[in-house]
Amino acid sequence: MRSLEYRRPVSVEQAIELLAPENRRAKVLAGGTDLVIALRDEAVRADMLVDVKGIPQLRQVREENGSIVVGAVVTFAEIAAHPLLLARVAALSQAASQVGSPQIRNAGTVGGNIANGSPAADVVVPLVALDASVFLASVRGSRVAPLADILQARPGEVNIGRDELIVQVAFAAPAPGTTSAFAKLGRRNALSIARLSCAVFGRVAEDGTVQQIALAVGAAGPHPFRMRAVESMVAGSRLTPQLEQEVLEACSAEIARVLGSRASMPYKREAIKGVVWEALENCFSGGQRVGG
Repeated sequence: MRSLEYRRPVSVEQAIELLAPENRRAKVLAGGTDLVIALRDEAVRADMLVDVKGIPQLRQVREENGSIVVGAVVTFAEIAAHPLLLARVAALSQAASQVGSPQIRNAGTVGGNIANGSPAADVVVPLVALDASVFLASVRGSRVAPLADILQARPGEVNIGRDELIVQVAFAAPAPGTTSAFAKLGRRNALSIARLSCAVFGRVAEDGTVQQIALAVGAAGPHPFRMRAVESMVAGSRLTPQLEQEVLEACSAEIARVLGSRASMPYKREAIKGVVWEALENCFSGGQRVGG
């Protein structure tokens, strides 16, 4: 690995100055779980590392004005254990708790998970289901973009400028009575990268009718995505065994459409049924309910 200049700003303003266009080969360092390996293998080149872990603004988790805000350098371990997130968006904490090893969970960050652009990014799946927005800053100004728009790029790429810093991600706090769950299929139990994953958020009326549902899947396309056609099948109906089976078949057909002729398609179009079934069952039968 070549020698690098190392800078540790203490504010967003300092960080974005270091990432300004004239510093073309400056890279943001947060958890470093992917960047350090990429630098070692020379898949990424840099002259300067801008370590943003010491910026207090990026470490906050809070609820304000009806939204939940998670700073960009909040780690997976912190998301997994944070009382607010456990109580309000359990699926997000569940996803974070299943990322890699304890060492990776203690270092890896939500901002890094987004910026890395992996199709199998665990934490991104519930964030997509929550219609999260990403707050970015640069010397050119600040902007807010839907996470779904940030992800509309090729695998491993995101629509974030080289000089932009992810400051935080935010989403509307789920309504009272909402439950959620995350399910994942990995290659092995330990350190597994998801071959498929699913996050479900839902709310059921007293008569058993599903009032609201959001269902997102990961590792099933270039980036995690919502299955909105499937959501429409469920919303306003009772989730009977018959409907659940129809949902699983619809998910299978959607995976086949997205993956097309890829070699993984036959396996994933069947495996997705088990992953979605587990997430639905845990959400609507055993999910943690958000209080009012």
